[in-house]
Amino acid sequence: MLESSKKSRKYYAKQMTMCAEQLHAARIQSVKLEHLVEQSTRTVVQCTRILHDAYLNGFALIFPPEFWHTFKPTDSRSAYSDKTCYTAWTIFICPILKTQHNVQKANTGKYEFPKVLTNKLGKALGKDGKVAKVVDIISPDSGVVIGKKLQPLKTELDEYDGEDLLNHWRNKVSDWADYCFVASGLFESTDINTPTFELQPIATSKSGKVILFNQQEAPIVCDQPQKILNKNQHHVIRRLIQSEKNSFTKDDLIFVTERGGARGTLERLKKRSAEWDKAIVFPGISGGGYSIL
Repeated sequence: MLESSKKSRKYYAKQMTMCAEQLHAARIQSVKLEHLVEQSTRTVVQCTRILHDAYLNGFALIFPPEFWHTFKPTDSRSAYSDKTCYTAWTIFICPILKTQHNVQKANTGKYEFPKVLTNKLGKALGKDGKVAKVVDIISPDSGVVIGKKLQPLKTELDEYDGEDLLNHWRNKVSDWADYCFVASGLFESTDINTPTFELQPIATSKSGKVILFNQQEAPIVCDQPQKILNKNQHHVIRRLIQSEKNSFTKDDLIFVTERGGARGTLERLKKRSAEWDKAIVFPGISGGGYSIL
């Protein structure tokens, strides 16, 4: 992930323009399909990380805050894997940016979702040419069935030859470059050059079990992303984490958080998930105080 810091909208506009230029270069210069796929895929993964970094720095653009919480980060820094970035770009980001494209080329967006092939009855076909079936998902570790999924579907791409596939990818990459220019234009055209929400430093509890980002970001508790906290919840947890005390009395909770209902806030969070329940400690029969592990 890009190193997050206070950057301007012009910085992000320039980054997206550079990505567009890289995609155009790959489209023109690549004579082999595998080279085009590799170069363009690496570029759009970087595009996704640029847009996410912009969000972390307060420039949500046209993506609502909850958009990024759709994807599970790979670590406490909210970093996403290459696969997640590529999925986010093709399935979500491109269609959103397409809505902001003033002058669209014919068949724009067509290349993201190739046509699924069907039989005469209109039933979708699997890669083997037979009607697709729902199959078991088996855990590679335990060998136990953990769910169901539809077999991979056969699309028009499966019947393309090498030249057809290369042309398909060239058209797709051309669309991707256009979307990068759209994003660049959105960064340039915004009326503000400051973040759209207040940036706050990452706060980590003493044991590292609780990690808070901006209020619009999902916290990480016991290595698991949690639901976004409301402003009051975020304020209470952040104040307790940043306090020098390790344990709090009920009066301490009120004093440190400046919230009379701080205990109730913690109690509701404990009930929200097993991770919060583990991270928030209440006084026991033998005594002790309130604490955030």
